[in-house]
Amino acid sequence: MSIYPKLLQQIEQLEKEVRYYPPDRFASIIAALRAAPKGSQLYFVCRHNSRRSQFAEFWAHLFNHYFGLNFQIHSAGTAAGPLAPQTTASLQQLGFSLSQGQLYWAEGKGSPLESKLWAIDEQTEMPIYAFMLCSEVEADCPYLPEAYQRFSLPYEDPSKVDGQDRAAFVYRQRAEEIGRDLFYIFSKCSQNEISR
Repeated sequence: MSIYPKLLQQIEQLEKEVRYYPPDRFASIIAALRAAPKGSQLYFVCRHNSRRSQFAEFWAHLFNHYFGLNFQIHSAGTAAGPLAPQTTASLQQLGFSLSQGQLYWAEGKGSPLESKLWAIDEQTEMPIYAFMLCSEVEADCPYLPEAYQRFSLPYEDPSKVDGQDRAAFVYRQRAEEIGRDLFYIFSKCSQNEISR
């Protein structure tokens, strides 16, 4: 199942960009994920699961597949809210493919593109690692006691520019920023770690 060509181009660009990251960037996250059992659940969480956490989920699906990792990838919100149309548009511009409510990163590899509420099955046996994407100025970032480990990975909410002429640019910029950081994290958890 091959990754879509436009997404492979994005990966090539990301490989160049993250070479300039300082080696200790995200060190605690990388150490925790390297030690995580196979099949561990990664949840990307923000309040409405309509923008940042959706970007993070689909990048994580792509990188999980690309690097041959074995995480279970999810996103969720803590309040109900519709998926922002600009989120879908940005992901498609980057090379993801939308079909019948599923967003694909490779032939036959897709996941539903929908806003989901945080709800954990108490029977789950695999540890949950929660990535909190709320920006530092947001006071309502949730606690999520079900998570085995919780990481702060804050990004500004692009909804602040909804309705403005620059909205498409800001959404794309935020999607690329999240993708760059997650590429770095996933690459460092991989056997095929990018050379520095």
